[in-house]
Amino acid sequence: MVAGERMATMGGGRDALNRFWLGLLAACMVLAGVGIYSVLATLSARAETAALEPQRIAQEFYAWYLTQTGAGLAARTYHDSDLLAPGLVRAVDSLLADDGRPADPFLCARETPAQVVLSPVHVGLDTAVYHLDGEYPAVLGGSSERALGEVTLRLADGRWRIAGIRCAR
Repeated sequence: MVAGERMATMGGGRDALNRFWLGLLAACMVLAGVGIYSVLATLSARAETAALEPQRIAQEFYAWYLTQTGAGLAARTYHDSDLLAPGLVRAVDSLLADDGRPADPFLCARETPAQVVLSPVHVGLDTAVYHLDGEYPAVLGGSSERALGEVTLRLADGRWRIAGIRCAR
């Protein structure tokens, strides 16, 4: 074997080794990309689920509350709901102690709507705010929607609870 042939043979070995390392590097980059995508997709799904949780809590409370048909306030059955923050329960108790309260403090209305609609205003890591609208039967059929106020939920001790209600009027 002549020196030039030997160098060509060694160079060919280096090329194969370089191709191997480049292939391995490319495979690692693809796997890393897939891993990062998987983590981001999981985090995104968790964020979407977390964003839906406060609205689910508010809807669950109002679905239950509308079945109380006025008795919820008089009998103070809202005390039984673990969907309300203790501070809100105390605030409502104080409002009810004042005989001059013209509207239901949870519905911000005198009349009970057929249903309530919650629309997100802001959903953060530990606070969520929703518009509260009431749907009422219209006089000539159909229904009419009326803005009632805003509902604020807070995340405390790992649980979302309704912490405040601000009436539109």
